[in-house]
Amino acid sequence: MKDILPLLSLQKRLFVNSFKFATKTEKIRNFFISFVALLFFISVYIISYQVIFYISTLPVIGSLFTIRILGIAFLASFVMQIFSSLTVSISTLYNTEDLQFLYSIPINTSSIFVFKFLLVLFYSCWMIIVLLLPFVLAFASVKGLTIYGFVIMFFAIGLKIIIAVSLGCLLAIILSYLFPTKQLKNIILVFLIILTSVGYTLFRLTEPEKLLNVDHFSELVQYLDFMSKPVAQGIPSWWVTEVFRGFMAKQTNVIIITLLKLFFVTTIVLIVLKTVGEKLFYLTVVRKIKVVNKKEKESYKSGILKMRSLFTTIFVKEVKLLLREPMQWVQFIVVIFLTIVYLFNIRKLPIQYEYVRLTVAFFNLGGIMFILSAIVLRFVFVQPSLEYKMFWLIKSLPIDIKKFFLTKFFVYLPIVLIPGMIIVSISNVIIGIKNILAVISFLLIFLSCIVLTIAGYSLGILFPKKEYKDIAQIETSFGGLLFLILSLCYIVLSLSSLAEPIRKYVLTHTFGKVELWFHILLFLIINFIYAFTTGYYALKKFIKEYV
Repeated sequence: MKDILPLLSLQKRLFVNSFKFATKTEKIRNFFISFVALLFFISVYIISYQVIFYISTLPVIGSLFTIRILGIAFLASFVMQIFSSLTVSISTLYNTEDLQFLYSIPINTSSIFVFKFLLVLFYSCWMIIVLLLPFVLAFASVKGLTIYGFVIMFFAIGLKIIIAVSLGCLLAIILSYLFPTKQLKNIILVFLIILTSVGYTLFRLTEPEKLLNVDHFSELVQYLDFMSKPVAQGIPSWWVTEVFRGFMAKQTNVIIITLLKLFFVTTIVLIVLKTVGEKLFYLTVVRKIKVVNKKEKESYKSGILKMRSLFTTIFVKEVKLLLREPMQWVQFIVVIFLTIVYLFNIRKLPIQYEYVRLTVAFFNLGGIMFILSAIVLRFVFVQPSLEYKMFWLIKSLPIDIKKFFLTKFFVYLPIVLIPGMIIVSISNVIIGIKNILAVISFLLIFLSCIVLTIAGYSLGILFPKKEYKDIAQIETSFGGLLFLILSLCYIVLSLSSLAEPIRKYVLTHTFGKVELWFHILLFLIINFIYAFTTGYYALKKFIKEYV
């Protein structure tokens, strides 16, 4: 295992050099992302502290409620960790170029497997750690725990993470051994996303919050008995909850016994992974390298050249790419499920009073615009990055580049416009909005679809992700984060520009004509600025850099 240290040192040097030799733009991006991460960390700590402190003050059920919430949270994170490590393992363990280099240098094959597993462990758990660290800090602060208590709790969480990642990694190795296909990662990812979306939708539709309401139980004893029952008692997520319960009840024996359970299971899982997983991994790698090194003959089929209009050609190309890329259409399924949950939540709001109904209808427009921003991010913003390396083909074609730029906009607009019109129609029916507000909502969403589509494609051109492994990396890049922030500001400003006339309409059911036209003009100016500025600079860069 002495060979692992040089490999880890090499990985560390690659990480340091990515910052040391970063360009000015990359340094600004890294600083911005670090600032957002720090702000997120502080926000999670403050919110967690307030929630834990409030729950701790509840008489009788405070401790039971805390344990219940911890059990559910740790169970969800445990399952998510297995799924995350499953997808990460397939891309990290079986990186062919990386493996060819590692197997060509004089190091032990066991060291390569351990090194790869450590990479999977880091890639799949850093986000969970960032989320849990401020939460554990808040819990320790509220309960007045010492630094040793904090270390023990985080050690228990670390053991849980290792167990989850090991199980996900072992499952990925078995699947790769049984199904040696290049599309295995996409198939698994599609299955997991659909399963998660269906599960979350069913979970939300069953209204589990009613189970936490004492009014739904005939007696207090039944409620207390329900709250005291463990959540998935036989798996590591509940054992971590037991460690927290031991600190709350000051029961040292519970903490020690639970830590021994976690340590024992972690050891067993690692031994199985090292013996069975490493052997299957080696057999799979040998098979994959043979397939990669095998020379395949290229066959070219003659075809008939069909002349089509520019719009038809681009539209057909986009449809084919959508069908060939599972991650694109599966994300559309996810958006559908989230929209169903969103509409369900609207239906559960107390909108029997007219002034409440009108207010909800107004803020519903902001919710729809936010959903449209997510659709634009997933289907429009990513396109320039996906096509960046093939724009040389556009250079060789006798077409007007400005016409090509505008054609792309008209091709992507229906992807945003159709869901937007459907969502606003259904939500208006659910809320019971008619007459002038219904017309205003349709016009506002229609214009927002146009503006968000222009902004999404333009920012995708201004901030392309040139190197990526999957579409998710494009969406979470600096440009994707910037698009979400700017779109959020655009939504807030747009709603604010119309807030005053809507408020008067809610109170008096009338609009002041002069004031109404002033606010409509302000709304149009905000939309024009967002669409024109991004579109103008994107077109300049598109002509200068891409072509």
